[in-house]
Amino acid sequence: MSKSKGEFLTVSLLKSKGYDPRVYRLYCLQSHYRKPLEFSFEALDNAGAAFEKLTKRIGSLSKDGAQWSRRSSMHGRPASRRCSAMT
Repeated sequence: MSKSKGEFLTVSLLKSKGYDPRVYRLYCLQSHYRKPLEFSFEALDNAGAAFEKLTKRIGSLSKDGAQWSRRSSMHGRPASRRCSAMT
């Protein structure tokens, strides 16, 4: 895609086609920063499916009562021991 040939995407175009802008963001984040991003709507649909899974999983965490906090233990260690182990 090139802007000079008129082949470029805008977020408003993606929104008009029914895509959530957050899906496009996830699609961009899935690629490596040193490689050119080869856009296809099929790949964007795959990112949309991954986004749906992610949002459902996050929603189920709050419904199950599982809460994430900074004070929760990481790998079974209390927060005070975690800090000393990292230094």
